[in-house]
Amino acid sequence: PALHEKGNLLVDFENEKGSVEQGFGDSALILEQDFETPVQDHGYMEPEACFARIDGEGRLLAYTSTQNVFHDHRMICRALGLSGDQVRVKAATVGGGFGGKDGNTAQIFAAAVAWLTKRPAKLVFDRRESLETSYKRHGVRMHVKMGFSRDGRILAFDGTGDLDTGAYAGLGPAVLGLFTEHFAGPYEIPNVHIKSRLWYTNKPAAHAMRGFGAPQGAFATETLISRAAEKLGLDPIEIRLENALETGKYGALGQKMEHCVDFKGALELIRTSDLWKSRETNRDPYVGYGIAGGHLSCGLGKNIPDTASVVVEEAKPGYYRIRVGFVDIGQGSYTALKAMAADALETDLNHIELIMSDTAETLDCGSTAGSRSTFIAGNALLAAVREFRRKRAEEGGAAGQAAEE
Repeated sequence: PALHEKGNLLVDFENEKGSVEQGFGDSALILEQDFETPVQDHGYMEPEACFARIDGEGRLLAYTSTQNVFHDHRMICRALGLSGDQVRVKAATVGGGFGGKDGNTAQIFAAAVAWLTKRPAKLVFDRRESLETSYKRHGVRMHVKMGFSRDGRILAFDGTGDLDTGAYAGLGPAVLGLFTEHFAGPYEIPNVHIKSRLWYTNKPAAHAMRGFGAPQGAFATETLISRAAEKLGLDPIEIRLENALETGKYGALGQKMEHCVDFKGALELIRTSDLWKSRETNRDPYVGYGIAGGHLSCGLGKNIPDTASVVVEEAKPGYYRIRVGFVDIGQGSYTALKAMAADALETDLNHIELIMSDTAETLDCGSTAGSRSTFIAGNALLAAVREFRRKRAEEGGAAGQAAEE
């Protein structure tokens, strides 16, 4: 049944690089199979939660379990018809996120009760509520066909993927993009055809989850590569080394690998490890050995603006205050950024005060997602320190100067 007026197909994409027909014609081995990965829950230890109250200045103050306080701020303002200065959002200590807390969960409901009643409000999902109503990983149905030469070169890849985004779009279109980009794996393949579609279904909304669409495709592709290695009598690491992407090579959609690409280095580390070597001598029937490759872009993705604003100020001589809008959801960015600040400013950790994830005290750094927070905020921090030092040199080093990047 159609869930929405325009039907259940939300987004579709199709692209061919080279000629898969020719690639399969040149192949010595062709493998083809259907795969399905299920809907998956994040299973974080802390369920979705929000506490909201009216602060001493008459503002709505919300403490949220979130990956992006500024997105929460925008959602609450929009839902309640409030201006930005009427709302303040802070992140409490977050007990895990993995993508599932990068959107609306409990924030708007608790904020609405507190604003309308002028009394404190708290909403904490129990585990059943979390499982029934929170965001999920996209379930995917895939069909993959791959062609190989006798020496293990991948000559052709033809893949189709249908993603289940649930009853609402969420970040489904973005997940479809990452799924499509990474479907064929971290390999240089001359002939690639990919077709992907995103569907509405009568299930909880699917959204961001670790890997953002890439793991589902990797499951299918890596299964066929391992099977090809077995049929061709090749080592499972060697067949991946033979096809691995390198800097300057081109991915499945024709995108050039312009930055650090060291899949081969990772494979070499595995090949020389004691664990991998032990598979030749370990006869324990309860121990199995397997290998799979995968890749994922760092940040929000190609051609998507990805910025952060960090403020550095000298609170008093020798003591510094750093303001960063990111949320630490357990990955350790608080410690990492504080250490980076101390190193860049050539001082001790206890001389650094780090303020994070408060819409009234920090600037927007975007979401804690895509393995970007320490990298993006860290580089913004280093740029801000350079600007701070430049200003201090020009103005004589007076305390209280600030710089941002």
